[in-house]
Amino acid sequence: MAGGMEPEDRFLDDAEVRAAIGALTDADLLRLRKVDARYRGGTDYEPGALLKSALCQAFLRERKCRRDDTFVRFIAGAIRSTASHRREELARQVPFDAPFRVEAGGRVDSRSLAERLLASTDDPETLLMEREEPNAVDAMMALFAKDDEAQLVILALSDGLRGGDLYAAVELPSNRVHYVIRRIRKAVEKRWPEGWRP
Repeated sequence: MAGGMEPEDRFLDDAEVRAAIGALTDADLLRLRKVDARYRGGTDYEPGALLKSALCQAFLRERKCRRDDTFVRFIAGAIRSTASHRREELARQVPFDAPFRVEAGGRVDSRSLAERLLASTDDPETLLMEREEPNAVDAMMALFAKDDEAQLVILALSDGLRGGDLYAAVELPSNRVHYVIRRIRKAVEKRWPEGWRP
């Protein structure tokens, strides 16, 4: 066992994992749903998502079940572990709606990340529209021709939607919208570093 690796025969193989998943009883699934519900708190997982993730990890052998462990206990442990890692990730993130203080260049800014991202200077669509070019939205849409999310956000921003109205219009959670806005801004700044030219 070089490097602390365990021999593969100590784990269930693909066929055994498939058989174990197929052998889960209604009572087993109910117990695992309760584990999912218990450990989901403090995460952004939907009900049942942790259980699905754990089953997929087992099926794809991203997590391996030892032969001396029961499959239900193994899946419960995978649920706990996944939830714990996600809580740690979320704790490291700055909440979008929580204000925080930043001092730069003698100025103090106490806005939330959401307010900063949606400020007109950070809004990629506004960056182009401020130049009063009639084809700016079309140019941005062409830049993101194969990115439906970005196109939805561009169109919603061009209609003047912000905040909750923006999230509802594009049917995406706020953190995803902010991620898409950052992607748009980076692509726009890379494509047109000196501003858009018709």
